[in-house]
Amino acid sequence: MTIPDLRIDGDRLANRLAELARIGATPDGGVTRPAFSAEDHRAHDLFAGWLAEAGLAVRWDAAGNLFGRLPGADPAAAPLLIGSHLDTVPNGGRYDGALGCVGALEVAATIAGSGLTPARPLEVVVWSDEEGWRFSGGFFGSMAFTGTLRPAMLDAVDAQGTSIGEALKKWGLDRATVGDAARHGPLAGYLELHIEQGPMLESRGLAVGVVDSIVGLVGLDVHLEGRAGHAGTVPMALRADALCAAAEAVLACERIGRAAVGVTATVGTLSVRPGASNVIPGACRFSVDLRSADATTLWRCQEAIREAIEAAAQRRSARATIAPSMQVAPVALSERLVAALERACARRGLQAPRMGSGAGHDAMILSGIAEAGMLFVRCREGISHHPAEYAGPEDNTTGVQVLLDAALELCGTAS
Repeated sequence: MTIPDLRIDGDRLANRLAELARIGATPDGGVTRPAFSAEDHRAHDLFAGWLAEAGLAVRWDAAGNLFGRLPGADPAAAPLLIGSHLDTVPNGGRYDGALGCVGALEVAATIAGSGLTPARPLEVVVWSDEEGWRFSGGFFGSMAFTGTLRPAMLDAVDAQGTSIGEALKKWGLDRATVGDAARHGPLAGYLELHIEQGPMLESRGLAVGVVDSIVGLVGLDVHLEGRAGHAGTVPMALRADALCAAAEAVLACERIGRAAVGVTATVGTLSVRPGASNVIPGACRFSVDLRSADATTLWRCQEAIREAIEAAAQRRSARATIAPSMQVAPVALSERLVAALERACARRGLQAPRMGSGAGHDAMILSGIAEAGMLFVRCREGISHHPAEYAGPEDNTTGVQVLLDAALELCGTAS
């Protein structure tokens, strides 16, 4: 198959990434764009303008996902979907998610500007709330799109007590109609470009890698209820200290993660009530993030962590409530799309190893309803979710060029 030799505009790509990074910019060079915040909406509005400038038909769905459609010669053909997310973690980097969104836009804009018509439609997508830190969930938009959104996610509140329903309302959305975002028609596939968020490509001196699998992820929301009391009058032996129970549980999570091969176990948030220096902690809440590429290991470690939390609570005369906030099995990505990305790399003379992803991505959610593929771009020292996150302009352009070549192959051209 002959693939048209179209070229990505690297300067435009870099300029758009820089413009996005100014929305939610922090003093030390990071970016904070919480999901469904004013900053997140500004970024989406800016991106919607770029989609329209490129000649794409722009629409929003009921879950806050943003789409731009480039028509195909056969309007009834299943579209190829390309995209990522624009929300960030607190004081995160400027490339995580944003590179995949701007890269998808550049793919569509380059094809549209060439005068070529793809045989099938091409759609750019910006998923809402991928990161999940504001409402302790994640993949909100892609789960709504695939019809797998958990009802509990619609009852979530952030640290300031704002419900996700209230946040949606400020975006002109209604939590009662989020289910309308579910897609019912077929897709020709889903491609996602992302920085690696790890050091392997840099250690091998390679610009890109083709992702063939994504780690499984279990998220737990743990609430330990003890008994508050005066720090000076309640004897040590008679206490039900929720924070001490949490301390035991957190260390147990670490111990279980260390003991298993290829597992990570992280407690990233912890809050204490009532939170006074002279009061015994009466309640404690924390998160558990558990990951493994092996499903059996993932579920086994989850059970071990649950048992350890219950045991720690019992020893401290506390009560444990453990609720899942996320549960996604490890995913093998589409061999057809992996091969298409490998061919695109080969056309540009690029060595691109197959590799697994230790981070979760919207591609793992999309794989439930369509074939999905991912491409990683090298990032400096593997640093991500941090202001020092950096992916060089040459590597970014290379990655988007590979994405363009793969999209041209998968969509075909009619003129």
